[in-house]
Amino acid sequence: MPTRYPTDLPPVPNDRWNACRISESEIEIPDEGWGRATTHFAIDASNATEAEKRLLAWIDHDAEDDLRRATAEATAEAQPGRWEVVLTTLGEY
Repeated sequence: MPTRYPTDLPPVPNDRWNACRISESEIEIPDEGWGRATTHFAIDASNATEAEKRLLAWIDHDAEDDLRRATAEATAEAQPGRWEVVLTTLGEY
């Protein structure tokens, strides 16, 4: 189940949980309503929920991105302890 921002976010450590972007943002702009940007990331975590919260915490801490209306969804454990997480943000693009 995706985690929606804002939520209780953990403090961000110096290693940023080895988070990294693994795709460019794909932007969909509908005729009406909010546009949607979807971006794939990888991050260290022990489970899907932890991965989602860590991704939101990392972006909230390090970037100036507006995360209102954002969701993070862990889609697969790429390897033990490493998750792929899809971040979806809504906004005017």
